[in-house]
Amino acid sequence: MPSDATLFHLVHTYGYLVIFLAVGAECLGVPFPGDTVMIAGAVWAGAGHLNIGLVILAGVAGAVIGDNCGYAIGRYAGTWVLERLLPRLPFLGRWVHLAQRFFARHGGKAVVIARFIAALRITVSFVAGLSHYRWRSFVAYNLAGGVAWASSYSLVAFLIGRTFGKYTDLISYVGLLVAVVGAVAVVLLFTLGQRWLERWLLADERLVAPALAD
Repeated sequence: MPSDATLFHLVHTYGYLVIFLAVGAECLGVPFPGDTVMIAGAVWAGAGHLNIGLVILAGVAGAVIGDNCGYAIGRYAGTWVLERLLPRLPFLGRWVHLAQRFFARHGGKAVVIARFIAALRITVSFVAGLSHYRWRSFVAYNLAGGVAWASSYSLVAFLIGRTFGKYTDLISYVGLLVAVVGAVAVVLLFTLGQRWLERWLLADERLVAPALAD
C-alpha cells in the first residue's frame, strides 16, 4: 500500500489522470486507496495547484466507470472469479459475503451507501452484477452515489486545502511542507471518520468485525 507521501507525489505529478485511475481501480475491486488519492487531489486544488471541478469530475468518472466494470464482471463471470480467487484471497470472501448481506438488505440503496464504506466500495458493484440486479437501476444509484461521494469528500478537503494553501506564498519550501503536513492530517481525519461511519452503518452486522479485522 503506497504511503501518503507517495500518493501526494503522484497527484502532484500526474494530476487528474492518477485520480481517475486510482478511484477506478478501487471501484473495480483492486484494494487501492482511491479515496485517499482523490482527497489528496482536492487538498492540492485548495492549495491552488489543481481545479476542484476537474478533481470531482475525475473522481466521479473513475467511480462510475470502475463500478460498471465491476458490475459487468460480477454479472458475466462472477461465479468463475469467485471459484478461482477465494481459495487464494480468503479475506475477499468475507468482504463479498458482507456485501451480499448488505445488498440483500438495502437493495439499490446499498450501491449509494457502499460508496462511503471501504469494505463494501470494492465489492458491492461486483455483488450487484452477481445478483443480476437490473443494470439501469444500478447505473442510476451508482451515479448518485458517485456524485455524492466525490463531491462531499472533495469539497471538504478543498476548503481545508485552501486554508493551508494561504501559507505557501510566505516561504515556498516551508509553506509547501505545512500544506503537505496539513493534507496528510486531512487524510487521517477522513480515514477515522470513515471507520466511525462503517461502525455506525453496520453496527448490527455480525460479520463486520472479522471482515474488517484482517
